[in-house]
Amino acid sequence: MTINQPFDYYDKLYFDPHSLVGEFHRRRVSAIINEVPFGSSVLDLGCSSGFVSNLLSVKKCSVTGVDIRPECVEYASKNSANKFIVGDLRNLDLNQTFDVVICSDVIEHFTASDRQLVIAVINKHLKSGGRLIMTTPGFLEHLIEPVWQIYRNLKNPGVTFDDAGTHELVSASEIKSSLGQGYTQINSKLTALGMVTTLVFQKI
Repeated sequence: MTINQPFDYYDKLYFDPHSLVGEFHRRRVSAIINEVPFGSSVLDLGCSSGFVSNLLSVKKCSVTGVDIRPECVEYASKNSANKFIVGDLRNLDLNQTFDVVICSDVIEHFTASDRQLVIAVINKHLKSGGRLIMTTPGFLEHLIEPVWQIYRNLKNPGVTFDDAGTHELVSASEIKSSLGQGYTQINSKLTALGMVTTLVFQKI
């Protein structure tokens, strides 16, 4: 499946003050940014256009963003002083560790076996004492998503979006179990109009 979603799609949603979907993304992103300590080194997995990475500049963070779509990485690199890399989250190896790893609305786009590979990549790149911030659609958004996709496809004919393939409901308990005993959960809350689960873990 070839994804041809515009690389600035999320930027336009986020900065549209009249869009309910934009408000959803603003609340989701705000919950993430609030959990990032000032001055952290950050790895943003599945960074898309880089807008989350760029918003972290207010906290003086140094950010490395990774996305599998070269066009997204090219766009992000032109609009930011942060570092952006093309990479597959199932086998990424940057030979570097970070204070914070962000994995926002990404894990649900992998199958159960591939989710384990992504979790291993997260563990490899997060420092001891570091923080994992992960968001994933909750049950309510998972119910609404098929209707939203129909509306979005009618509004954008010919566009294949980055969530058109695998889109599974991933529970907080599955993520916690996959991380294992090397992590302590320090926060769990519903955000983005109650439709997204925001989880924060500290690596022991």
